[in-house]
Amino acid sequence: MMQWRWTPSNVISLARLGLLPPLAWALLADATGWVVAIGLLAFLSDMLDGMLARRRGEVTELGKLLDPLADKLLAGTAAVVLTLQGRLPVWFTAVLLLRELVVLLGGWIAWRRFAVALPALVPGKLAATVTTAALFAAYFQVPFLPWILAVALGFIGVATLVYGRRWWRLRQRAVGEKVVS
Repeated sequence: MMQWRWTPSNVISLARLGLLPPLAWALLADATGWVVAIGLLAFLSDMLDGMLARRRGEVTELGKLLDPLADKLLAGTAAVVLTLQGRLPVWFTAVLLLRELVVLLGGWIAWRRFAVALPALVPGKLAATVTTAALFAAYFQVPFLPWILAVALGFIGVATLVYGRRWWRLRQRAVGEKVVS
């Protein structure tokens, strides 16, 4: 049964979605102080919502959907703006957006077909953290940006493989249950 209750961690995840317009504005306006403040707020609130949910025993289906959605929309928004500004290569943004689209589509299918919201796993959280670092590096145009992008790409690849394997196992289990029934 889906748990759609509002908990403090779910409210934090929803509030993180509210950071999208200010983040886009700050990036477009090249307002460095705001970019750093909003980026750090998004990062810290992401850590806080998960910690709260686990400590309070309030991991909900809604939280499993809201938290990664907020992460993906914030990272995608930042990547698109940075690419439009010429600070981030198009190929990296394309890979990032394609990966996020695949994960969102896979999550939606898992929810619709199997009534399961797939929670974020450690490889996905690590990929999100390294991607955040890469986006900050792109904003500040650090000289070793290509290396950071390569590391982020590696983390994104591993997280995508782990997600795909988990999704495939869920599908196989559901197909196996139908055959047995």
